[in-house]
Amino acid sequence: MNALIADDNPLRHECFRVLEALGWTVHHAGTVEAAQAFLENETYQLVALDHDFTATDCMTLPEEATGRGLAKKVAGLAVKPPLVIVHTANVAARAIMVKTLADAGIRVCVMPLSNVFLQ
Repeated sequence: MNALIADDNPLRHECFRVLEALGWTVHHAGTVEAAQAFLENETYQLVALDHDFTATDCMTLPEEATGRGLAKKVAGLAVKPPLVIVHTANVAARAIMVKTLADAGIRVCVMPLSNVFLQ
């Protein structure tokens, strides 16, 4: 089983480490470009997507530089993951991402991870 975690915050990746303990192969992408490369070369049973990969106002960036672009790419895959977790705290972007994925027939779980702390 393969999972892709796309987020620029390394602490959020820790939330998905449990999958590795269960025997999953987990690919961690800290940039949109890295996530796109993984999506081009692997099929996934689970994809987790953030939206804001920079400190700027990401809603003004081109779609392909954000999680909206990643959601569009996932929606267009020939072999779609059965589940995508949209974990961005960006409410406006989240709504667009969820609609894009759901319209492609992908089950979507919304799980905002805005403040993650490890102890």
